[in-house]
Amino acid sequence: MIYGVGIDNVTISVVERFLDNPEYSDDIFSERERELAAQSKDRMDFFAGRYAAKSAVWKSCSHLIKGILEKKDIEILAYEDNAPYVAVEGHLKELLEGTGITAFRVSITTEGDLASAIAVSLG
Repeated sequence: MIYGVGIDNVTISVVERFLDNPEYSDDIFSERERELAAQSKDRMDFFAGRYAAKSAVWKSCSHLIKGILEKKDIEILAYEDNAPYVAVEGHLKELLEGTGITAFRVSITTEGDLASAIAVSLG
């Protein structure tokens, strides 16, 4: 069952500016996401895409959540083929209890100075 759909676009150069502040970026990206970024061929595209994906996931499920969902609670990791997935664990898993949402599908794309993502919340 589909519980929600979210979409988001971000300007890569804007994400690059806020990444200059480690305190801000630490509040958004997990250690595992930063490790994946270090392995990426384009670090800024990676972070901007993940930022857009986190926002899309938030939009797809926030209407059902009773509590505060922060961007850092949404962790976008990668399968072996580098396709993104949402790790439903920790605080996110707790917030999703009782909503019916058990998984997400997410797609990320970048072009020029724009990163876009779409997310579908599923149960």
